[in-house]
Amino acid sequence: MNGRNGRNGGYTPPRIKMNKKAFGFLAALVVVGGLLVYFSIFFPAVFTAIINFFWIMMLIVVAIFLVLGILVIAGLKNEVGSFLDVLLEGSLTLIDAFDFIKKLYERFLIVLKDFIYFITPVLAALVAFALYLAILVMYKGIGIENDVTVLTAVLTVAMVVAVAVLNRPVIETTTANWIQAVRKRFKDYFADFFEITIFIFFLTMDMTNLFFLPERLNVVLEASIGDFDLMLRAVNVTDQLTVTIYLVTIGIFLEIIRNITRVVAIAMAYYKDLPKGENKMLSIKQSIRLSFNDAKDDLVKFIAFTTTLILVFLIFPRLKLFAMVITSLAGLILDGIIPGRLKIKEGTDLISRTVNKVFNL
Repeated sequence: MNGRNGRNGGYTPPRIKMNKKAFGFLAALVVVGGLLVYFSIFFPAVFTAIINFFWIMMLIVVAIFLVLGILVIAGLKNEVGSFLDVLLEGSLTLIDAFDFIKKLYERFLIVLKDFIYFITPVLAALVAFALYLAILVMYKGIGIENDVTVLTAVLTVAMVVAVAVLNRPVIETTTANWIQAVRKRFKDYFADFFEITIFIFFLTMDMTNLFFLPERLNVVLEASIGDFDLMLRAVNVTDQLTVTIYLVTIGIFLEIIRNITRVVAIAMAYYKDLPKGENKMLSIKQSIRLSFNDAKDDLVKFIAFTTTLILVFLIFPRLKLFAMVITSLAGLILDGIIPGRLKIKEGTDLISRTVNKVFNL
């Protein structure tokens, strides 16, 4: 069985209304299975008793077979034949039972697939959270005795690349089967949860009171560029204020370049599609207008989001502003590497959707 079949033979996700009885039965089976595994590990005597039960059943079957053979040798062939007739009728009843069990099993597979499809967002969230813990423990562990400036830059680039890959433009296709439907659902939710993971990581990477980490990892980090201390708060106006000014200026300037580059890329795409007339300047102006209209909402979102982010990061150490600069630089490089990234007319990532909702854009 491949799950529910749509009109095109593909997997059709189940309706929102779940079969509570079936899912309850499935959950009960999972609990029972888990208890059996638990008993087999911590109470081997129970597991041994189950094995002995099946072994005794096998011995009984063999004993019956030998008794029937002795009866035939003793001349009670007709009696044995009658007994076998009874067994045959019972076997035919068992065939009907097996057919029922087969249908029940097929239905169980459908319910199981629907159940896994529904809990895919939970699985994606768990994977993202586990990834957050792994990155944070690694980061804190290295930061116990080392400067984390270079490590912060490397992790930032890696995360930006990961988000770019997860949100890269793809052609929407119909899911052909259950596996593809679950994979797509997991990827979509994981992309959102991973962005949340990155945001939480940058908020908590320098905290020294994280209750879920061992005490030895809750240490004060060291980060510097030359003589400039990145662990000073960005709002500190009495010590190395120029560092904050440099980081904010460079970060905003890189984002402005990214947005201008995007407008130019979309304008070039429009220019290729416009009918070529004698006056090329009019075509260029028209393509720029069309591109700007497409990018205007994103420009407004960029201004609102960047301003809010900088205002928030000013409360924290300058290391976060440094990470923001690295993020902008990595994004600018990826814009030139990943085909089609610059030509996306509307962002579909979690940040874009959140900014739209918060600022009513």
